[in-house]
Amino acid sequence: MRDRILGFGVRRDRVHTIPNWALSELDEGASGDAMRLRYGFGDRFVVMYSGNMGVGHAFDGLLAAAERLADRDDVVFAFVGDGVRQPEIVRAIAARALPNVRVFGYAAREDLADSLAAADLHVVTMREGMQGLLMPSKLYGVLAAARPALFIGPADSAVADLVTAAGCGVSVRDSDVDGIVAAIAAAALESDRGRSRGAAGRRYLDQNLGRDQLIARYDDLLTRVSRAATPTGSAPGATRPPGAQGEAWATP
Repeated sequence: MRDRILGFGVRRDRVHTIPNWALSELDEGASGDAMRLRYGFGDRFVVMYSGNMGVGHAFDGLLAAAERLADRDDVVFAFVGDGVRQPEIVRAIAARALPNVRVFGYAAREDLADSLAAADLHVVTMREGMQGLLMPSKLYGVLAAARPALFIGPADSAVADLVTAAGCGVSVRDSDVDGIVAAIAAAALESDRGRSRGAAGRRYLDQNLGRDQLIARYDDLLTRVSRAATPTGSAPGATRPPGAQGEAWATP
């Protein structure tokens, strides 16, 4: 997003980037056992897409991977949420007759932590060409839930960079169905179901993307901008009287 703005000729010192953070409902860990029971997952390896199913997201590769893994009784795919593309996903599941894919509505806010924790592997997706236009907030929830992530989307995106920096998962292009299948199959074979990678993601979130520290960055930036915009010799918050002459003004 910064690079796109700089591409319009905006001065580099005028652009400040502050990341998102996870919802406060996810501050405390959850086992996910209650939601696994409610969703009917049993002890199977759960690949979950949770959140908005929108126009900026890619689902073809994930659905194709689910079709290739349909003969595995130990792996189940879950779409939890809603969005303009949910009907399309439901139709694709029916057309492909996928017995291993289930669709659920949004989890209640009080159940969100348990719903995210009910997954063994979370999927985050992005369509090609959306780099710099979209940053899926669901990734911060995945980090908070301490679960590994599979990013399906452009390799040259901030999402792929964050997954790598956090050490919480892998990235594969939507067109690489073989790679998606291989990533899911490898994750299902891990003895701890990827919990160590999920824990690494949670540590990265706590150390770099804490809500308090990011709010402090907003506070610092807004304070500096407001001071820079204050007319010389005037108190903070002062306004320039109509028609005032001969007064020096500092602008951000």
